[in-house]
Amino acid sequence: MLAFALLLASSSLEPTRTSTFTVVQGPTPQQLVTEMEQLAAAQSGEHPLAARDLDSRLAAYGPRLNALGTRSVPLLAWYLRQDERPLKVRLYAAAVLGLVGDPGALKSLRLTAEDAGADPGLRAAAVQALGSLRLAPHELRPL
Repeated sequence: MLAFALLLASSSLEPTRTSTFTVVQGPTPQQLVTEMEQLAAAQSGEHPLAARDLDSRLAAYGPRLNALGTRSVPLLAWYLRQDERPLKVRLYAAAVLGLVGDPGALKSLRLTAEDAGADPGLRAAAVQALGSLRLAPHELRPL
């Protein structure tokens, strides 16, 4: 250690400090949902056993969207109400909205839960997600 200090003191090199930060941004909620749609489209019409594989692959997106927290809520809340979008992806959107627990999803989840024309599984997912929202008592009302 002393030899290193002497070498440093005797050298003409002066230590310099540089601060370089690399900011690595992950995918946006839109990119993740687009990937999910592509997976669902690629496996539509395939053998029923492929549906299990699709479920496990789509489920892997849940934690990634949940990690984005409230940033993912507006897109997922909008997506949930889009009837032309793949049902499986909409089911996962409802589940992630419940995981995030942001009250910003209340309106979309409530509309989906009360929609008599919606898929029963989607309505059930919306009801379950509603139960996970962090709401103030004055925001609660029965379905």
